[in-house]
Amino acid sequence: MSDPTVKRTLEDMAEAKAEFEDYWRQMYPTLRHKVTAAPTGAAPDLVTNAREQALSSAKLNLEQIKLNEKLLSKRLESAKIEVRNANNEIWDVQFAKEELTREQSDLEKIKQHRDQMEYDAKNGTRVKLVAEAKPNRVPSSDNRMKAVAAAPVLMLAMSCLLFVLIEFKSGRVADPDELSQRVRVGVIGVVRRCPV
Repeated sequence: MSDPTVKRTLEDMAEAKAEFEDYWRQMYPTLRHKVTAAPTGAAPDLVTNAREQALSSAKLNLEQIKLNEKLLSKRLESAKIEVRNANNEIWDVQFAKEELTREQSDLEKIKQHRDQMEYDAKNGTRVKLVAEAKPNRVPSSDNRMKAVAAAPVLMLAMSCLLFVLIEFKSGRVADPDELSQRVRVGVIGVVRRCPV
């Protein structure tokens, strides 16, 4: 866990257990010796008293260590509860922030709608966005120079075509054979040109 209180409590419990095990290792040989072996020349009552004192001392130490362990367990439990409550508060704050952002967005939309309605009421006309402007994919080109260069060539070609068409449709015939080919009728006679 990342909470320093929980970490500290766990460290205290580990230290208390290590202290208990150390104390027990140190005291065990002495207690065993006192309990099993009676001192030479001592009266049986003294041996019993020494055993009882050693046992009561060990029991007191054991009770003290158990009490410390219970206190540390309670502190750990309360630290866990505090961490859980803090996490819940963090989530509540996060949800409140998201809700506030959503509400501000809705409020901004309502203000824009209200401003549009006020503007419409003042002017009587409504401006509405139909579609957003998009840039052309192909850039526009200026063909004026090409048109200026092509205009004289086009005029010359049209003039030549007009002259050819007039010459073709004029209907003048140079000799009688040409007339018979054009009209597809035989020529009976030819009127001579009048001398001038």
